Amino acid sequence: MEITLEKTDSLTASIKITLNQADYQDRIEKKIKEYARTAQIKGFRPGKVPAGMIRKMYGKSIKVSEVSATSTDALENYLKDNNIQILGGPMMSETTQNGNYDWENQTDFEFSYDIGLKPEITLSVGKNIVISKPAAEVTDAQIDETIENLRNMNANYQEQEEVADQPDVTVYGFIVTANGEAVKVPSYNNPDELRDLFTADAKGYGVVSIGQIGEHKSLFLGKKKNDTVTFDLRTLFPSDAQVSEFFGMGEDMVKNISGEFVMTIGNISVKQLPELNQELFDTIFGPGKVQSEEDFRQQLRNIKTREAEIAQKDQMLNQFQTQLLEAHNFDLPDSFMKRWLAANNPNLSEAQIAESYDGYRDTMRFEMLVSELANAKNIKVDMQDIVARLSDINFMQIVRMGYYNMVGMENMLAMRMLQDQENRQKVDDYFRLTLLHKVFDAYMDDITIQ
Repeated sequence: MEITLEKTDSLTASIKITLNQADYQDRIEKKIKEYARTAQIKGFRPGKVPAGMIRKMYGKSIKVSEVSATSTDALENYLKDNNIQILGGPMMSETTQNGNYDWENQTDFEFSYDIGLKPEITLSVGKNIVISKPAAEVTDAQIDETIENLRNMNANYQEQEEVADQPDVTVYGFIVTANGEAVKVPSYNNPDELRDLFTADAKGYGVVSIGQIGEHKSLFLGKKKNDTVTFDLRTLFPSDAQVSEFFGMGEDMVKNISGEFVMTIGNISVKQLPELNQELFDTIFGPGKVQSEEDFRQQLRNIKTREAEIAQKDQMLNQFQTQLLEAHNFDLPDSFMKRWLAANNPNLSEAQIAESYDGYRDTMRFEMLVSELANAKNIKVDMQDIVARLSDINFMQIVRMGYYNMVGMENMLAMRMLQDQENRQKVDDYFRLTLLHKVFDAYMDDITIQ
C-alpha cells in the first residue's frame, strides 16, 4: 500500500492511495467464509456452501466492497495518524468516481480523494474586542406593565346586549365587501396561490376594539347582535398592522386589501380585568405560593430580573460573535466546501448553495474560533453545563408565554429534553451554545466591556 498527499493549494489537497492484492485479499477471504456460513443456497445445507460456489456467485461484489473498504480505512487512519485537520469530509476525486476498474481481473487499484484543510488560526482576542453591556435593571414601571399584561391575559369577557361607549368593549362579526365582489388574498398554505374572501360564500371575520378606533366608534355605538355596520377599511384602520389585527391575518396577506366593507355583528363583549387579589395571585403562581401584593411584585421582579440578565447576556454574545469574525479574517476552502455541501445536500440546487454559502461560512468560521478559544484555556463542557443552558432557554419560553406557575420547573424540563430521543439529536447544538457561553465567561476579563 502506498499513500501520498499532494497540496493543490493552501487549503486543499489530494490524497492518493494505491492498493495491491496483498492489502485486501485477507479481507475478501474472510468475507467469503462469512458468506459460506450464512448463505442459504438451494441444494446445500446451511453452513455447508463451498467457498468456491460463494466466490463464483458473489466474488465480484465482495471484491468491490472490500477493496473500497480497505481504501476508506486507509484514508481515515492516514488522516488520524498524521493529525491532518480537515473541513467537511474527504470526497472521491472525479478521476476515481469515473474510474473504469476491471473488477474481474485487476489486482492493483488507485484511489484519489480531495480534502479541504482547516486553516491555521492566530487568535487575536483582547481589549480589541469591545462589548457594550446593555442595562438589565428592572424598574417599577416595568413591573406595573407586567402586572397589567397579566391582568389582560386573565381578563373575563362578559357578553353585552349592545355596543356601549366603553374602551374595553369588543365587537366580533362576519365581514363581506359592500359591493359583494371577492377580494383576492394569499392562501395560508401557499402564499403564491390566491383565494377569494369577503363574499357571501366565503366571509371574513373581524374583531373591533371600540377603544382603538377613536371618533369612528360612533359607527358601532348602540348596535346590537345581527346589526350591520358599513365602513371604509382604511379609514377605520389606516395601517397594515391595524388591518392585520382586525382580520387576524399576517401583514403580508392584507397589504392589498382596501375599500368599503360590511360587518354583521355576531357578538359584543366587555373585558373585565381581575382585581389584584389572592384569586389572581393563585392563578398566576399557583395556590398559596403568593400571599400579598408586595410578595406578588417581588416574585415578578425576581422573574423579570433573571429574564433581563439572560437577554443581556444574549445581546453581548451577539456582539462577541460579530467582533470575533471581524478580528479574524481567515479563508476557508470555499470551492471544496460548496462541492461538499452539494454532495451532502442533494435536494439543494447549485444556486441555493451559492445563495446560502456566506452565512454557512461565517457560522463555520465562528465555531472554529470558539473551539480555538476553548482549547487555549482548556475549557470543557459537561452535561451539567448543558442542563444549565437549557434551563435558561426553558425559563425564557415559560416567561414569554406567561406560564409563571411553571417557573422552577425549567431544570426538570431540560432533563426531559435530553432524555427524549428526538431532542437528543440536538445535543450537538446545545453543546455548541453552551461552549460559547463558557468561552465568553472565560474571556470577559480579557476583552473590553463598557
